[in-house]
Amino acid sequence: MERICPVCNKLYNISIRCSKCGNLMAEKGRDDEYLDDYTANMPLENSTCCTHIFYCYKCDKMEKICINNEFM
Repeated sequence: MERICPVCNKLYNISIRCSKCGNLMAEKGRDDEYLDDYTANMPLENSTCCTHIFYCYKCDKMEKICINNEFM
């Protein structure tokens, strides 16, 4: 078995509320793909979680959220 990110693999969507204004934040992808060049076959750097960027369109806050990887 291997660990995979359920958000990257579209197993489910995640809803995160902005810690500043409470608005629902938009998931913008893995921090690797958002901030750097990215290829789909890049290995996960951390086997226990996958860090995703979430953005609030209401107050412009950006947060990194660690999504727990699951065994598949």
